Amino acid sequence: MKIILQFSIALILCSMLGGQEPVFTLKQAVPFGKYRHTENKTLELDGKSSGATVSKDGLRHPEEGITVMAVVKRDSMPGNTVEDKRYDAVVARKKQFFMGYDRDRFYVNFYNRKNWFAAQLIKIKITPGFHALAMTAQRIRVPSQGEDYLQVKLYFDSQLVASKNFPNAQVAETNGNKLEIGYSSGFGKFWHFGGEIADVRGFNRVLTQAEIRKYTDSFPIVQKAEDGLYKLTAADRQLLKKLPTTGKKKIAAAVSAVKNLARRTKRFDWRRCAEMLTAGKECPLSELGLIQYDL
Repeated sequence: MKIILQFSIALILCSMLGGQEPVFTLKQAVPFGKYRHTENKTLELDGKSSGATVSKDGLRHPEEGITVMAVVKRDSMPGNTVEDKRYDAVVARKKQFFMGYDRDRFYVNFYNRKNWFAAQLIKIKITPGFHALAMTAQRIRVPSQGEDYLQVKLYFDSQLVASKNFPNAQVAETNGNKLEIGYSSGFGKFWHFGGEIADVRGFNRVLTQAEIRKYTDSFPIVQKAEDGLYKLTAADRQLLKKLPTTGKKKIAAAVSAVKNLARRTKRFDWRRCAEMLTAGKECPLSELGLIQYDL
């Protein structure tokens, strides 16, 4: 009886957590087109004809809480450059979701049976080597407060680079479509990934940032972001001197907040935003390649 009870408790805990282990990995993928397995055990794709599919991936509906992660290096094949490629699909499901690149932007989108509605385009600094991408999604419902939204978060090299809530969002069902790795067929034409894929995996729960960082750190090949604070240049100091005397403290506080955000993320030049603030204008983060940050 005691053994049965302990086993039952374990099953309940696993059900509540949605599974600690990934429900699919790159090892399950079946490649096609022009590809090769490298000496480093990565999957290299040509960006024109290749990709891979996972028939039984086990990934549940995004609204129920999922995490999709990948470690990739773009444009490793001769003759294939970032400049002449608009899209690089990393992980997708036809008419449900997409994760990948749009030129120099980390791109994620969801489909709601009629349109792609939850786009997030985060401008990032493209550097050579492997980088870790991660996306989490879950539907948050708090009836007592009238809240109902799809929450999507994006991580680049374990850093939270975007978080946005989409009110009353409804993501389309799977409809039996296979999981697509290194290509996407959901936009009317095929988008292929050009480069190497070292790892792809999905979880039926929303991983914490600490867990995503642990995953990223498990791949020494990932080019980590540089540490350290932003150093003020002569131009920066000159800009700060232009702050108006009226409301100076309020504006200085806003500039400081934007500068600190740039220090943490290294995703944009805070000076442009500071110029808008000193001119008495608002500084929408979307104009800087960002959608929304959890500040």
